[in-house]
Amino acid sequence: AKLTRDDSSYVIDIDLKSTGIAKALSRGQKERHISKGHIEDGVMVTDLYQIIKRYGSKMTDIVYEIDHKKKKVVKKTKKWKGEKIYKDKVESMKNYAKDDLLTLYFNLSSYIKDRTTSKDYRFEAVGAEKQDGFVDIHIPNSKELPEYKEMLGEDSDWYARAVIHQDIFSSKDGELLLSV
Repeated sequence: AKLTRDDSSYVIDIDLKSTGIAKALSRGQKERHISKGHIEDGVMVTDLYQIIKRYGSKMTDIVYEIDHKKKKVVKKTKKWKGEKIYKDKVESMKNYAKDDLLTLYFNLSSYIKDRTTSKDYRFEAVGAEKQDGFVDIHIPNSKELPEYKEMLGEDSDWYARAVIHQDIFSSKDGELLLSV
């Protein structure tokens, strides 16, 4: 993962690949998630979110373009098998958000001020259409906290659980434990 940021713009570029047995079982699956945008009131605001997936001879390229003035998100999907494109679709999304799945993580500290009290939050995020455009965040209570620290280490400022139904964040219920 790489974050490049200055006072006016940012780029988040995350490159994921499977290794070992998972690599063999997933046919060498690779994913790349890219978020580009601008800085507004100290937080990252997405202008473009791209997901590139490769496995076997198949490739998918999904690009979300966000028009903040019109509060509109356009999703462009292209799929290839080998050299042949078999899907080329452009659609307007029903939900609009200033965050995508990547910026939401980096902006959480700005959105959630009290990170010591157990509470549930709901945020809109581009790329979260499998859950109607929302990502649910849970701040653990004192009984839950030891499990987070055991799994994620003890050196974080705070912990949370996000429900994100995306293939790369797969778990039984789409849960992803966060160490911030």
